[in-house]
Amino acid sequence: MHPAMERQDEAWFRQRLERFLRERHPHRQFRQTTIARRSRLAYEVYANCIRDGCSTEIALRKADEQLFRDLLFSPFDTVHLILATDCPELGRRQRYELTTRLLKLFAPLFIQYRLGDDYTEREAFQKLKQTLRKRIRQWMLGNEIRE
Repeated sequence: MHPAMERQDEAWFRQRLERFLRERHPHRQFRQTTIARRSRLAYEVYANCIRDGCSTEIALRKADEQLFRDLLFSPFDTVHLILATDCPELGRRQRYELTTRLLKLFAPLFIQYRLGDDYTEREAFQKLKQTLRKRIRQWMLGNEIRE
């Protein structure tokens, strides 16, 4: 059955957030207090919308706004996708480890940009990706990871 057709509970929101964090923000995946707070809030928004007569689809959309607020843009995901695109020969584990390492090296670069949920829609995102691509290529060549 499609999730929009089922009634959801707090555990369902928690599982979705945990999976999302594991995939796109691994450095945040163990913040249990934050996960519990967001999951509870998302469930409460969902339950209130259903109680107020909203459709399940609208209730889920409003709950997701709370569950994933300020998490839609992911520096991890950005670097990981650049590596996947530009270096397809890297294995999954190697790409993950490199992403983690590069994020630490490029943290000052990310600080220069005003990141947020709508960031990928802004022109500055293209500039950030170009800069990251260039720096990743230079770093990999300098560390003899690829020719």
